[in-house]
Amino acid sequence: MSEGGSHPWSYTSYGEHIPRSIYRLEGMISLAKEVDMLELAERKILRQFQGLPNNTANMTVYALVGAESIAITLDKKILNFFMNIVRNSGTIECEILQRQIAFSDQRGKDFINKVGKTRNLKKSLNEAQNIWKSVKNNSKDVKAGEIKARISTKTYIFQAKRAKFDPKVNPLCTICKQENENLEHFILHCKELEQIRSEYC
Repeated sequence: MSEGGSHPWSYTSYGEHIPRSIYRLEGMISLAKEVDMLELAERKILRQFQGLPNNTANMTVYALVGAESIAITLDKKILNFFMNIVRNSGTIECEILQRQIAFSDQRGKDFINKVGKTRNLKKSLNEAQNIWKSVKNNSKDVKAGEIKARISTKTYIFQAKRAKFDPKVNPLCTICKQENENLEHFILHCKELEQIRSEYC
């Protein structure tokens, strides 16, 4: 794996391009299907940055790097756009908005309904989790970060589980070679990791 491709710094550079990719979408009538397609592509990219498998939960993919989904970003932009129009009373835009409010029905796809359907915006994450905060910009740390991310999302496959599907695989821990490697052994019992554990206990 390349040193520069799988860590939150990649997300930072990617995050700078998100506003460009959804520029002025808040004023357009975009279908939920289109937004879903954008989010699907975004999650794929975020999984690749973090070295996470495809079965990682969607929320986890965003939470680990402190990202927010394109849908939430769009909702914020829609509300911001709406408030900018409302604040400028007397403008043509404000008159158009008032007309839309007067003639709008709840089933329509106009801008007013779009504003009304925006999701409840909770506080954005916008901050990477400790797993990625502690990672330095080198391949060893990035690989360790990927393993931590997979363990915390329960998508890391330990030797004992591999052995269930492939009889050629040895279920013993690859570090201590004394017990079957599973989550409990890795976190609590592996003798080779005792010193590292003692630093945090």
